[in-house]
Amino acid sequence: MATNQLKILLVGPVCGELTHLASKLSTLQNSKAGPFDICICAGPFFRNNNEDIPSFVVPVVFVDEGDGLPSKTNNTSTEDGLQTEGLNCIAPNLYRLPNQADIISIPFSKRPSLIVGYCRPNIRFNSSCDALKAKAKHTSFLGCDVFISSEWGQGIETLLGESEEGSYDVAELVAICRPRYHLAPGLADEKALHKFVASPPYRYTSNISSHAGRFLALGHVTSPAEAKSLGKGYKYVHAIGITPLAYMNESDRERAKEEGVAVANPYTDDAYKVEAAVVKNEATSGGISEAQARRLVQQHANNQEDHRWQSRKRKHEETDALQMEQENNPHNLSLFLHGLHRDAAGYLTEDVLMDAFRVFGCHTIRYPKNGANSFVFLDFNSHEEALQCLKKVKGEVAIRNVMLTLKWSNPTTNTRRCDGDIPPPPPKRKQRLTEAEAADSSTLFLRLPPTIDASSYSNELEMVRLLAERTMEDELNIGIPADSPDRITAANEPALGVAVRQPDAEKGYGFLLFNSHTAALTTLISLTGNEDGGMVNGEKLAIQLMIGDENRAVSHLEGISLYWAKDSQPKTDADAKARSLGQRTDCWFCLASPTCEKHLIVAVHEDCYVAMPKGAINDHHALIVPIDHKHQGALVDSKLSPEIEEIKAKLRRHAQKVLNKDLFVFERCIQTKGGYHTHIQCIPVDNGSGPALQSKMMEMAIRNNFKLKEITSDLGLPALGGEWDEGYFYAEIPLAGGDGYRRFVYNAGENQGNVPLQFGREVVAAVAEDDRIGQWKACLVSQEKEEELTVAFRKSYESIQ
Repeated sequence: MATNQLKILLVGPVCGELTHLASKLSTLQNSKAGPFDICICAGPFFRNNNEDIPSFVVPVVFVDEGDGLPSKTNNTSTEDGLQTEGLNCIAPNLYRLPNQADIISIPFSKRPSLIVGYCRPNIRFNSSCDALKAKAKHTSFLGCDVFISSEWGQGIETLLGESEEGSYDVAELVAICRPRYHLAPGLADEKALHKFVASPPYRYTSNISSHAGRFLALGHVTSPAEAKSLGKGYKYVHAIGITPLAYMNESDRERAKEEGVAVANPYTDDAYKVEAAVVKNEATSGGISEAQARRLVQQHANNQEDHRWQSRKRKHEETDALQMEQENNPHNLSLFLHGLHRDAAGYLTEDVLMDAFRVFGCHTIRYPKNGANSFVFLDFNSHEEALQCLKKVKGEVAIRNVMLTLKWSNPTTNTRRCDGDIPPPPPKRKQRLTEAEAADSSTLFLRLPPTIDASSYSNELEMVRLLAERTMEDELNIGIPADSPDRITAANEPALGVAVRQPDAEKGYGFLLFNSHTAALTTLISLTGNEDGGMVNGEKLAIQLMIGDENRAVSHLEGISLYWAKDSQPKTDADAKARSLGQRTDCWFCLASPTCEKHLIVAVHEDCYVAMPKGAINDHHALIVPIDHKHQGALVDSKLSPEIEEIKAKLRRHAQKVLNKDLFVFERCIQTKGGYHTHIQCIPVDNGSGPALQSKMMEMAIRNNFKLKEITSDLGLPALGGEWDEGYFYAEIPLAGGDGYRRFVYNAGENQGNVPLQFGREVVAAVAEDDRIGQWKACLVSQEKEEELTVAFRKSYESIQ
């Protein structure tokens, strides 16, 4: 069996039959099919008579307590067994999933982690599911390996030919979690037990490159004699072998698609049951399902027609006719992309959309003039390119886990008819500078609201300056109180400083001068919600600022506007290039990006910052990240090199003095699809592990067809000469008992080979004999835990001189 494959037992409602379950698990664990890694149960687990809990040879996980937890359970975590947040150990090898709905990662010793989603009985798709929905929207979320519910999702019963209607709320949760396996209790038959059913594999979207899902319903746990009497249609335990989504290789992904076998998504309107009309008090109601009725209420509240993101039939024949007409209209070069309002996290920036559609020939993303945020227009060079794009995506596309719909644009509002080859006139230039036009600027224009008295202009401009500094501080100190000594402030970090310039004391406007374009962009997005600027959101003014010795409210500034302005000092071509590369709103590492998780930042220096990574190997795993978005390597940048060496030295002292460990340093600077923001990884490792790291690294490099050369001189990479444009892998192997280390490098421009994306981590994992830490997604923890670890790391890091 493949190293990354887990063996899982899926079980139906236990309903208090703990002894029978324990006996069955013991038999299976010792059979040729075993051993198994985990047992997952759906449906009620306990009955009132369950006071004594037998021992289980396999970790057992359940959601529904049934009649409640027995009095002898401790409902606390233990040092042995499964260790993860969101999983309560109530007895040896027995675990409860306590929340209403959530997605958790269950780790196994030296084995892959399993991503499990679940919901409690009678769940409602509302705020109780916020934790699950937030995790499902994350850019790194691939889907769940297993999803547990107590009801069927509405629509699956149609696929299986059953008459009983499932739950709309469960269907919504399954649709956004996209599990490989969905487990639920079977429907009751005439003997009040539950029969086993298994659906054919089905797709969650029209994109056949994504994995397929399967639904399994299992019967009650019962005695062997009773189970035998119920015949072959009855089954309460089902074994599967699964490679978790985060650990799949290319062949695993191909198998998971189940092409040629998978059927259409069952969770759509086409599969919903429609209730018969009901006449009451001479009024007729009905004709729609609960799901459809609830959606209509939601649509009315939101004034939108496409509330759910699954595809559905066109409601009006006129729409079909118009689309057909535009398909045959050679003058229409634009498509209408709808659904951006579902992007609550703000991931779908113009850059991200362009990256997704550029391959089809799209050259421009146009936003509506009325400021609507739910759609954009995609412009192509030809009608044929737009037509092929629409055909290939089949009317819908998932970008960053957000489902969007695509159709022809309306020519009456979007396209211009032209005679011959005469192009349409260019659009009028905007009065305000856009972020793209101000890529080399670190200055913002601000206009005070007209309610401000002219005599206080200077004081109010100073208040706006302090508000800008406070905004950047808040972005860098998520989860840290304003009065905490651990807080990074403009007073001790020059990069956060802001100056103000007032050209005319009689005018209610001025300019905010930042230290970088990135800092200005961060402030602008945070305060206005738009990278091009606009009016400051009122909620951002519901704070108080310390001015002198007193706290002063800033709510009276409501109506203030911020926009881009050109810098007063002209910049050189080199400066302009640096600024254009200095920010990306779709990059995880750019401080201006909405996807940058700033609660992980440990310290900010002049040109770099130190942060914990997502899915850290240990509690002091650090990244050194250049503040500016640079594609070339950090270690070959002569400007960054002195500061990086200082930070590495401090992290090395921290590892030795605080942790009694050595430090393994590496940088993989090789371009990836969609761009790359260079960074250096620094991982504390056991004292004396340097020789093992070196030996394993060299062995794994040869296996991947590339060769590492030792650097014997004391020169840094910039001074070594050579071309580094094709990328490189660099490593520092620690020598035990001191600050010394041996250096190795691979130049991708000199040799053919492939450096795996997680190569450095995989070396550490191989030496530690723990495959799990080789994949960052397997090491993810909750944001609360991340904040806790970062605050602790920041304290110990700052203590080192």
